[in-house]
Amino acid sequence: NNAPLTFDELGDMEPLPNPNDNQCHVASVDEFYEDGLETPHICKGYTDDIAVAEFGGSMRIYYMFRPWMHLNLTRVMTEKLNLIPEELDILIFNDDQQHTIEKDAHLSEVFKASGAWDNRIEWDYNHFKTIQKRDVSRWYGANNPWVSHPPDDHACMPGPPDDEVNLLLYLIYTNSFIR
Repeated sequence: NNAPLTFDELGDMEPLPNPNDNQCHVASVDEFYEDGLETPHICKGYTDDIAVAEFGGSMRIYYMFRPWMHLNLTRVMTEKLNLIPEELDILIFNDDQQHTIEKDAHLSEVFKASGAWDNRIEWDYNHFKTIQKRDVSRWYGANNPWVSHPPDDHACMPGPPDDEVNLLLYLIYTNSFIR
């Protein structure tokens, strides 16, 4: 079903339960991981499509998977994420997701007025692949068993998303400037 989600279809934002709680179980994907690695837990009724991560009380990162899936993006930001769009410093978009904001007149105006739009980063997977090939002569895409022709250049984890997050967090940690 590709219909956009209404606000009422979203659950409440709350921390994931302890993986040892009875509502969580180990994902049945053992065969796709090397022996000895801990496999992910699945917690019934929880998703990571919208998330918030806070670092040391001084930096907060808000994440929304496929923002175009939401009918009222402003309401999701303000009421689910407790985010004030005017207070955002920078926006990072994957694979042309910035067009979702461009189509939302209110958010587009807010982000342009606050300067966040001018500070946006449009992170293109293909560009990331080009940079890796240029700088290290190799593309580190996913090569897990479900990938029939590794390395996978599609944005499924593990692979490009993990690499991008690691790079972005390192750049933030080192106070780097991305050009």
